[in-house]
Amino acid sequence: MASFKYCSECNNLLYPREDRSIPELSQRKLMFACRNCDYQEPADNNCVYRNEIAHAPAEQTLIVQDLSTDPTL
Repeated sequence: MASFKYCSECNNLLYPREDRSIPELSQRKLMFACRNCDYQEPADNNCVYRNEIAHAPAEQTLIVQDLSTDPTL
């Protein structure tokens, strides 16, 4: 379940940000940072967004039989 994180200093929303202070790309960490103050905290999970699409079994792609004779296509 997705959750929002808030700054412990000013109660604004924390946004995901890459820690660019480490020069080596493989060693960089995901941080949550406040845009209002300089507060940062390390992320406990590297997943920022997950898109799950649920399809019902009744949903099927409909094939239009008259598609080849449609003059608008």
